[in-house]
Amino acid sequence: MLGSPSNQSNAQPPSQVQPETSRSGPVRGNDGTITASVIGHDLAIIGDGLQIVSQGRIIVEGKIFGDVLGEEILIGQDAVVSGLVNARAVTIQGSATGTIKADDVALASTARVDGEIHHQSLQIQNGAEFEGRCRRGETSDSLQPDLAEAAAASASSQTFT
Repeated sequence: MLGSPSNQSNAQPPSQVQPETSRSGPVRGNDGTITASVIGHDLAIIGDGLQIVSQGRIIVEGKIFGDVLGEEILIGQDAVVSGLVNARAVTIQGSATGTIKADDVALASTARVDGEIHHQSLQIQNGAEFEGRCRRGETSDSLQPDLAEAAAASASSQTFT
């Protein structure tokens, strides 16, 4: 469910978590863990110029055809993402096509990546498939998404009919 807290073993039940409203850093629950937004197996998000922006962790289990920006992003084993993936840390277990920008990038043995990876630290497990280029970023700041700016830009361009 989009916007729900992480289902980690130390996480509180959703009814007890009151996330912070501060946008100066990742959104945290009462226990200090970063909350997670989950794109479930049965969900496909498709859009021209689409951006999904979270101040916390994003777990993708479904399909996204657009950009994903967050503090931390996990692309699950059966997930597909096509677009920019930009976070402090990105872990890919499934399929990604496009550009990945993060300080820490990890490709699991089940990962399939076609595109560019901009990183400070890159881990590729045996069995991962990677076609493209990887480049070490000049600075950590050059890899970090400006989540506040992205959220503001998304909010100002929203049109609902």
